[in-house]
Amino acid sequence: MKNLQKIVLLLALAFCATAGDSQTSKARKTDVKEIIYVVPTLQFPPDLVVKMQREIEGFYRVKTKTLPPTSFPKKCMSPIQGRYNANKILGFIQQKYGAKKAKVLILTNLDICTDRKLNGKIYPNYRIFGLGRQPGNACVVSSSRFGNNKLQKKLAYVVLHELGHNYGLEHCVTPHCMMKDAQGKGANIENEPKAFCSKCKKGLKS
Repeated sequence: MKNLQKIVLLLALAFCATAGDSQTSKARKTDVKEIIYVVPTLQFPPDLVVKMQREIEGFYRVKTKTLPPTSFPKKCMSPIQGRYNANKILGFIQQKYGAKKAKVLILTNLDICTDRKLNGKIYPNYRIFGLGRQPGNACVVSSSRFGNNKLQKKLAYVVLHELGHNYGLEHCVTPHCMMKDAQGKGANIENEPKAFCSKCKKGLKS
């Protein structure tokens, strides 16, 4: 009889231990992921916003949330009519969304530009695909130069590239690394692999 009581007691202890381990395991699986906020400008296609969210979540293993559409203030305009200064847009992002203490991506179909150095020469108000703080919490990507051919692939490539800068990555010289500098051309980026080289993978910062 005593042996039977010992067996029952041991089984009860084993059950308690198993239940405790199960709860701990479940908590680890539900760790909160980083959130990246995506903000479209007023005329940016909503379906493209959703597609870019999927690209970001699949590549960086984060969560994304959309915020209400925004418009750029006049102070972000460049001297060239119809273009917006990308550096000023990054400042606008920090000012408007800085309290979130999270990465914020603005998607726009408006022309954006910056003073771009190419082959030792500075080109003022040069049209660009995107710009991101390195490292930082602000980036902007424009679809205005992509046309309609393979628009989604081109846009996704640039979005992931600019977020790479937010995570601390510099431009890379490794062929076919997604952090390679387009040198103002961006030819055939839709055919490039959406992947970092081994060095850039190691350099990612949260």
